[in-house]
Amino acid sequence: MDNRMTGIRQKTGYIWAFLIAFLPRLFWSLQAIPLRTVSDELSTMNGAVFFSSQNWNAVVSKAGYYGFGMSILATPLMQWIKDPVILYRTLLVCTGVLESVAAVICFYLIKRVFGITDEKKALLMTVTISYITVVRTTVFYNEHMLMLISWCICLVLAKLVLTEEPKKRAMWTGFFVLLMLYALTVHARTTTYIFAAVLVIALYGFMYRKKMVSLSVFGILTAGGYLLIKKGTKIYQSVVWSTTEGVGNTRVNIGQEKLSLLKTADGIKACLFTIFGQINIASMISGGLLITALVMVILLIVRKGKEAFVLKTIQADNAQERLYFVIGSFFVLCTGMTIAAQSLTWIATAANALAAPDSAPDGCGAAPSGYRRRCSHKYRR
Repeated sequence: MDNRMTGIRQKTGYIWAFLIAFLPRLFWSLQAIPLRTVSDELSTMNGAVFFSSQNWNAVVSKAGYYGFGMSILATPLMQWIKDPVILYRTLLVCTGVLESVAAVICFYLIKRVFGITDEKKALLMTVTISYITVVRTTVFYNEHMLMLISWCICLVLAKLVLTEEPKKRAMWTGFFVLLMLYALTVHARTTTYIFAAVLVIALYGFMYRKKMVSLSVFGILTAGGYLLIKKGTKIYQSVVWSTTEGVGNTRVNIGQEKLSLLKTADGIKACLFTIFGQINIASMISGGLLITALVMVILLIVRKGKEAFVLKTIQADNAQERLYFVIGSFFVLCTGMTIAAQSLTWIATAANALAAPDSAPDGCGAAPSGYRRRCSHKYRR
């Protein structure tokens, strides 16, 4: 009986973390009316539509590609629920569940990995982190699943850092790769996960003289899985989008024309404004926590780089430091690559706005304010 009560008490924090994250989201989701962002949400839902033998191709083909990995899980709901409002709200409730499970993982990491055993402090930190996000459960975006995947990757990275036994390392490496491959089906731009993983594995080996992953498992699974996912994605896209229409949003589009804008004053300003605009919005949403974490991680990377490449010294093993280094540098690299790539993708639109602030391109509204709203939206996404 005592053991059972102890087990229940140990799980109470996880239950509270889930409920505090979920219940407000549940309320907001049930107030939503379809659809807020028509093209994005319809395209995201199309995975479930496609695999439930329905056909929205005529509509979805006018939008960009937003993956199918998240919505495919909602295929049964798409088959069973016929009322569009109830269906939409049910899908949004599911996104709330995804974000709430992420809160539970966050709580676990705070308590069991980073050693903050005080239940109230750990719960307060978890709730705070759970709500400093721009991804709301009043829209059906694939970013909801990407949030959960990111927290799962965070957990797996922690296990990899703390694991010394080769078989367990191989197992956690497999989970790590599978998460990144699944993310590719959710959003095409999650190739940043793979690039960041390769860089972090290399840096970890150089700076700590330790093996972080099973290289054979990582190499074989990543290469084989990537080719398989790309093939499957191309088949899905070819069915929904005809060759004459083409498919957009499949990758970061940086051509010679956009790169040439970096040679102009407006192009440089547009690129920098986009970068600083996104950092600023993220800082505002996080109450300044993002900037604090960013500075701390960069300082840690610089210090370890100096020790490894300049001083050529090996410090005493510190598991907590290695956790901060691996998890922090992985997500800093993902964030940096995403913002840098998007600043180049959007450079033409932003440069046009700077060069001719009173103009209004197609889709931005007839008034100059429409163009400014478009640029503002781009900066904060």
